[in-house]
Amino acid sequence: MPALRELMLTDGFWRRAWVASGVVAVLVVLSVSFWWQDIVQVWPAAARLHQPG
Repeated sequence: MPALRELMLTDGFWRRAWVASGVVAVLVVLSVSFWWQDIVQVWPAAARLHQPG
């Protein structure tokens, strides 16, 4: 465990962690937009998010 603590204190670790987090967030947004119709069929409450007004 001490090696993990030392690694977490470096700037490079956090830079890579932020980049990985951003990549995962973009993939989630793209996945949700790609499968939106399937999500609405499985979870009808999601359709209310898309109603105008």
